[in-house]
Amino acid sequence: MVNINHRKCIICNGLLNKSVFIEIENMPPSAQGFEDTKEKSLKRQNGKIFQCSRCGHIQLDSQPVSYYKNVIRSVGISSEMNTYRRDQFVNLRSNFLNQREKVNVLEVGSASGDYAKILLETFGNVVATEKGEQGRKLTIEKGVNCVDTHPDEKDFKSKLVSYSCFDLICCFSYLEHLPDPIHTLLLFAELLSENGIILIEVPNSEMIFRNGLLNEVIPDHISYFTTNTSIEMVSRAGLEVVNSSTSWSDYIITLICRKRTENPLDNMFQRYEDFKEKLNSLFDHKLKDYSNIVVWGAGHQALFTISTTILKSVVNYIVDSSPAKQGLYAPGSGLQIKAPSDLKVNIPDVLIIACAGYNNEVKKIVKSYNLGIQRIYTLNGLILEEV
Repeated sequence: MVNINHRKCIICNGLLNKSVFIEIENMPPSAQGFEDTKEKSLKRQNGKIFQCSRCGHIQLDSQPVSYYKNVIRSVGISSEMNTYRRDQFVNLRSNFLNQREKVNVLEVGSASGDYAKILLETFGNVVATEKGEQGRKLTIEKGVNCVDTHPDEKDFKSKLVSYSCFDLICCFSYLEHLPDPIHTLLLFAELLSENGIILIEVPNSEMIFRNGLLNEVIPDHISYFTTNTSIEMVSRAGLEVVNSSTSWSDYIITLICRKRTENPLDNMFQRYEDFKEKLNSLFDHKLKDYSNIVVWGAGHQALFTISTTILKSVVNYIVDSSPAKQGLYAPGSGLQIKAPSDLKVNIPDVLIIACAGYNNEVKKIVKSYNLGIQRIYTLNGLILEEV
């Protein structure tokens, strides 16, 4: 192994002058270059594979294969993979898309459209991309609207913006082929709706490294990702990973990503100011005739909200289930904390349940008391809802 003094890392753009590489001799020039004569098939190539000393990403020092814009899957998906994808997409809707009925989906690199068809059956509204007539033909035959473009084409964004923003963008075994995957992810972010997610899958190279499988290297794949380096890539594209996992006997890394919050401090401040205004309006109008107002919850979120809003001047006392807090006074507001049983002695006109993840449990307890409280609200973050 020797030092390399040129090139830049695909992920962090750092100079590789302190990195090391190994030379590989006599590699096949591609995984798809099957020839019609023996003489043509004897072509081989040498290459270097190196690891960035800054971010740790491992990459092949070679140009992309000539057909890298065409997604090639040599076989159709198996019944087991079909079932896996259907379950995966249903779980995406449930866990990351708030059970939305209408989900606009984009699959980038659809190959023959097998995954796009399952996406269509699951979400009902899918656009796919594929470069090359054969792939587009197969995708369209499956009933999917397929656009002839690639992220490295200048028309990629312009051909897709007319479809509005996408709530889900999928990219399966694709980024490892690209000379500039971060450029592609930046394009995804521009096409993503405000609360949308991106599903990325790349081959898991950690297994290759741990088992010394040099024969897994092929010029078709420029990048060799681990979970850490794939997350690093996503982060450098201005996205955040909300879930990462490996699957399919540890061969696949799966990342669920979304747009990173820009200017988080400004965002928090402005949203909280809006919340305070809505709270002021509620007590100035809808609740102005109620005098006995109680908050159930003395956790940090409830204490902050009471102390920094109109609640500190309109709330009579706080209820909390913790005996360690009962009889004491809340920091910031000076309100006394009482036991839940006190609600039965002095029934409030308005009860605000501010127990974060325990709100539903507390609602059931209050309902079992059958006190006839006139108005009950729950506070979830900055959302105050009447029960």
